Amino acid sequence: MKQSRHSVPTVFAALGQTSLAAARSLALPAARTAALPLLLPLALLIALPAALPSVLHAQQTGFTWTQVASTVPQSRYAHAMAYDSGRSRTVLFGGTIIGGSSVLGDTWEWNGATAAYTLVASTGPQSRYSHAMAYDSGRNRTVLFGGYNGGSSLGDTWEWNGATAAWTLVASTGPSSRYGHAMAYDSGRNRTVLFGGVGNIGRLGDSWEWNGATRAWTQVASFGPQSRSSHAMAYDSGRSRTVLFGGLNGVGIPLGDTWEWNGANAAWTLVASNVPQSRYAHAMAYDSGRNRTVLFGG
Repeated sequence: MKQSRHSVPTVFAALGQTSLAAARSLALPAARTAALPLLLPLALLIALPAALPSVLHAQQTGFTWTQVASTVPQSRYAHAMAYDSGRSRTVLFGGTIIGGSSVLGDTWEWNGATAAYTLVASTGPQSRYSHAMAYDSGRNRTVLFGGYNGGSSLGDTWEWNGATAAWTLVASTGPSSRYGHAMAYDSGRNRTVLFGGVGNIGRLGDSWEWNGATRAWTQVASFGPQSRSSHAMAYDSGRSRTVLFGGLNGVGIPLGDTWEWNGANAAWTLVASNVPQSRYAHAMAYDSGRNRTVLFGG
């Protein structure tokens, strides 16, 4: 099957670098960008022909995927997941079904040891999609912020306590309401880092940190990557850096720049330009065993 020009099913493993050339200008034909919608959920429909209700995991030997469960949460996209390392569970919340006719607000946990999903809560944050989650390993909480409820963007902060199977609303002030943002937990400083997204005035370029101990958000930078949404972030614990790649800029053009956030110095640094190929709605994760940030798709 011929792949869409918007689909980039390639895996990259990036080793942190200290400096590369400054970003080159990016120009795409107007015909390619004119149809890119501002709303992330609709943009995802370009690249996602279907949302499949299956669970896969990768085995390093042979580099193959294996389907491990067929009884799973309802088909969805634009949901969020985070790994609870304290309890060895993967937490899933929300999303929307294809076509956007239903917005979901259910919470599931995946137990890899038993290869089973369990519905653990049907109350808590209101139904939403295009939100972000990150696991705060210092306090054993999964942090959720923002999203889109089908009619408006959200700006609330929730925490999931897996031990008690309960959500708690911990803040209603902080970053402005938004969706399509990204978050990563800085375990070296016990902060959850948030960047960008789509707000009421368009795409955003602000940086925030959540201190769960004091239940407070702090805006930490107004300079750094350009405004964007549908990007991805991951925390490189080996070098104490939060890595950001790609996304859609303020006029809907895909980006291919790589930035790193040094929380100790409260500074962003551009470390790579247009490698990998420009993209949005991709995924990233940090492989602590090999000290690499892995990127797929978009």
